[in-house]
Amino acid sequence: APTTAPALASELHVAPDQLREPLDGLTQHAYVVTDDEHQLELTPDGQAAREKLISAGRAELCRLLEGWHPEEDEELQPVLRRLAGALVVEMPAEEPAYVGTATR
Repeated sequence: APTTAPALASELHVAPDQLREPLDGLTQHAYVVTDDEHQLELTPDGQAAREKLISAGRAELCRLLEGWHPEEDEELQPVLRRLAGALVVEMPAEEPAYVGTATR
């Protein structure tokens, strides 16, 4: 869902000014757009990038759990996907990272 920079900062537990540079970069690379009401939304390219990051996070988690076969447990698949998605939106306090939770 669309969000604002202050709402995103609150969700990520960072100061709004910490998002300025990352959001500018995401906008310059056409991953995020801002409408007249200052609502942030991922563009189709931003959505694709987010999905790649989620998939990469899931793949890394599965690699770490090598020898265990989560793909054989259908109930675990949605849990792994949510966990991978949560790992993508976490932002270290000192270094900005990916900050897109809004989707179009």
